[in-house]
Amino acid sequence: MMRSFLKFSAFMLMRPSEVYELEWADIDTDAMRLRKARRVYRGHVDEPKTGPKTIALTAPARDAIIGLPRDGRLVFRSKMGKRLSASTMQRYWDLVLAKAELDFDLYHATKHYGVHYMWTKLGLSNRAIAAQAGWSLKTVDKMLAVYGHGDVGALEEVDAAFANNVTPILKVAGGEQS
Repeated sequence: MMRSFLKFSAFMLMRPSEVYELEWADIDTDAMRLRKARRVYRGHVDEPKTGPKTIALTAPARDAIIGLPRDGRLVFRSKMGKRLSASTMQRYWDLVLAKAELDFDLYHATKHYGVHYMWTKLGLSNRAIAAQAGWSLKTVDKMLAVYGHGDVGALEEVDAAFANNVTPILKVAGGEQS
């Protein structure tokens, strides 16, 4: 369940509070869309921070939930079958962090990974990432600077681009140089 939650959250760019209140009825696997309509805020169900939106159901996120039981309204539930909460998820997350010997919060782990992957690995446009994450186009550059980690792997990308290329001849005034 935790693995499914993490994978789903990362590849949907959703806040944990939005995933806690996600219902099976919000997911349309045929159209590959998801209606982000609710979140848990201070223990109460409220609208998502960026308002209700329809976003793309990504294939990795769909695959993360495909085997989950559909015997209740909510997609993700605690071991006792209840709605997840920040405190419940923190207990689960603490176990993950201890096992992996890491120290960062759940939201940043999923959001940073998902944005970085979509931006640098898939090459999605700023516009597409903004739509999926619920960001405005005015703030997308700032948000990508925070969440995208565009510098991670950048040098390896340069290495790969030149790995199989023959060095071009540079023509300069007065002759050629190689």
